[in-house]
Amino acid sequence: MKLLTKTSISYVLVAIPLMLLAGYLTYYIINNETDQNIDELLLIRKHKLEQYLKTHSLDVANYLHFDNEIIIQPTVENGTQALIYSDTLVLEEQENELEPYRKLYTFINTPHGSYEVKILRSKLEQDELLFGIFSGLIVLLFFLIIVLLIINWIVARTLWRPFYSILNRLTQFRIDKTEVYPVTNITTSEFRILDETINKMIAKMQSDFRNQKEFVSNASHELLTPIAVMQSKMELLIQSPKLAEEEMELVQALGNSLNQMTRLNNSLLLLSKIENNQFIGKEDVLVEGLVSNAIEQLEEYALNKNILITSSISSSWNLLVNKDLFEICIRNILQNAIKHNYSGGRVNITITNNTLTISNTSHATALDPNLLFKRFSSQTKQKDSHGLGLAIAYEITAACHLKLLYNYTEHLHEFKISYKK
Repeated sequence: MKLLTKTSISYVLVAIPLMLLAGYLTYYIINNETDQNIDELLLIRKHKLEQYLKTHSLDVANYLHFDNEIIIQPTVENGTQALIYSDTLVLEEQENELEPYRKLYTFINTPHGSYEVKILRSKLEQDELLFGIFSGLIVLLFFLIIVLLIINWIVARTLWRPFYSILNRLTQFRIDKTEVYPVTNITTSEFRILDETINKMIAKMQSDFRNQKEFVSNASHELLTPIAVMQSKMELLIQSPKLAEEEMELVQALGNSLNQMTRLNNSLLLLSKIENNQFIGKEDVLVEGLVSNAIEQLEEYALNKNILITSSISSSWNLLVNKDLFEICIRNILQNAIKHNYSGGRVNITITNNTLTISNTSHATALDPNLLFKRFSSQTKQKDSHGLGLAIAYEITAACHLKLLYNYTEHLHEFKISYKK
């Protein structure tokens, strides 16, 4: 839910109890004002009636019905002229229902006698008054919601436009892009500070990323020469007839470690080239041809581990990619499937519906897909695994605008390459 929508809902939730309170206060005030006005009218009528009775010596019984809202009863005793106001209900004969009235009860003393007087005045019905007030408030609340929606729409298109612009650029941001992050002309100070802070953060991130890539690339290049010298010296040392058997084993162990260092350095150098987009040449390649080449290169490796490789091609798949790069991707996945297999296991390769699937048996159970394609994140116990083979394959598929997914099903580790959706 958007921030403006949440804000509008908060306003409405606050407005509803406020309007209920306002409705009650309005009803209370109107009702009191009405009673006061009616009481003033009753008092005026009482004074007029008192003047009339004092100046006219007539039989009160003939006067009683001159007004239906005045009830006069003679009394033998002089009563106090205290004024008592109250609410009452009177039966309306035409509508045959009780209607609310305001009543003044008092005594009038004249030279002709004393009278008990009740003066009535019709007032607004409470249910009608409440209905009118709250109907008006509901209509007001409805228009308030409409106005809030219109204001939010206007604010979202004007005041919050810089924020959404910043948010959109953040969602599309990639650290490997070399474009300068644009500075937006913003008049709102908070959004301007946010934009400037994000610009500084991104500039720092891009600078650190470039420095890191340059360091990895330079370090890998610089290591090539000493590693090559060490390998040549190691080969000469192995050929020396003066080495004893124990010394020969130590030299061979050093050679194996040096070979592993060479593979690691080559992998890092390859990752650096991929990130720097140095593989720019693209051509139309047949995927099954690259698969056949990878099988041929790793066939002896698979035979030594007693692993059977089977392939099934139901349809051709042509890709516009860098041939050398994509061949490395396939070879890395296939080599990983053989390396982490067991003697007598199998590797199945399937090409169908523009999808390449390589699955293999293994003693290992399901792997964590969140760690599988991360660099140096080896989930096996093999000492010669540096955790870069699948990371390189993942980076290659991303560079070729493909996706690489892992799945564990029916005791098979499955790696699938397909188009991005």
